[in-house]
Amino acid sequence: MWNKPWKLKEGFVIGMGLIAVGGLLQISVGPVRWAVFAYPDNIIALCVYILLTGTAYALHRKVYAVNFIMSWRSAVPALLYATLLTAIMGITRQVPADAGTADPLGLTKMLSFWPFVMIYVWLSFTVALVGMRQGAHFRWSQLPSAASHAGLFVVMVAGTLGSADMQRLKMFCEKGQPEWRALDDRNNVHELPVAIILNDFILDEYPARLLVIDNKTQMAVKEDGKPVSLVLDSDFKGGQAGEWFVSIGKKKNDDEYYIKADWKPAGMGSAVPENKHAEGWVSAGNAMMPPRMIALDRQHSLVMPQREPKRFASDVQVLTKSGGNTLATIEVNRPYEAEGWKIYQYGYDEQMGKWSNYSVLEFVTDPWLPVVYCGFALLLLGALGMFFTAGRSKGH
Repeated sequence: MWNKPWKLKEGFVIGMGLIAVGGLLQISVGPVRWAVFAYPDNIIALCVYILLTGTAYALHRKVYAVNFIMSWRSAVPALLYATLLTAIMGITRQVPADAGTADPLGLTKMLSFWPFVMIYVWLSFTVALVGMRQGAHFRWSQLPSAASHAGLFVVMVAGTLGSADMQRLKMFCEKGQPEWRALDDRNNVHELPVAIILNDFILDEYPARLLVIDNKTQMAVKEDGKPVSLVLDSDFKGGQAGEWFVSIGKKKNDDEYYIKADWKPAGMGSAVPENKHAEGWVSAGNAMMPPRMIALDRQHSLVMPQREPKRFASDVQVLTKSGGNTLATIEVNRPYEAEGWKIYQYGYDEQMGKWSNYSVLEFVTDPWLPVVYCGFALLLLGALGMFFTAGRSKGH
């Protein structure tokens, strides 16, 4: 081993060495702290990285290791190690960037896992060196390959160094009150170039349900492994809930129903024994009224659990420093964009429900995202170029 020319086994040993060094760094200094690369430090780090890569390329004829890194014997192990670690990340539940790792090794926060970072630095270094070689000996026939290498380098570097500039802030908006301040995960206040006035909070809920519970355990009674329940949608007139036939006497609103229940096991016909009838108001309760239930017998009661939210959104007025004044509806997964920020519906006062007098909006900005998109575009163009040039060469 280590006799020139180096082969694949030397490449795999280099990868194992990088993983071992990364493991020691993970134990000694903890995970990678990408926050230290916030602007302008990430620009400085990128310039230093490119300068070091350019210097290494200039010395590749004199330094055999650099020449080896540009070869496929180095690229193949780098890709295999990167694929393996990426697969581990894919099958391991990852925690948010601002949270601590959920395992002793750090696999639940792979982007800050030193072995993962070391392998990707090796891979990006290989891609950068190959790109420089293609640029120094440029031929039009190599343009698709050069575009692919450039795109991969841009995606890898911009996606990591740019992550420190990504911000997620939460804004609490009260009805009728303009708000332009938001909080980060450490509750630091940030003033934004966007002000929000909450005009109305919208909460659509799924239809109410009735549930038969055991009085002792307060748990739902189950049949065939499923809770005994009825959905009170607009078409509901009556239905069987376990051994009880339930119907609606009247409805006060979507949160309160007058329910009649008769003990009538399936197949019993129309006969109902005496003292086997129960009726009364049933409600899940809300900020305005307490919950209500009906005692069916000594063992069981009929209750209405809290209705599940189907859709919640905020009707807002968006004001910007540049003079913008727009009415918008912000929903979950339907953000509004203003002044470089994406504004998402995040939460509300769950105790008040549809009467919530405030809405929580999440502001997200990622200034490096367009650069990453450009990298993906180069990758796509390079792949298409190689596809067409390969087809053309086969035709000849």
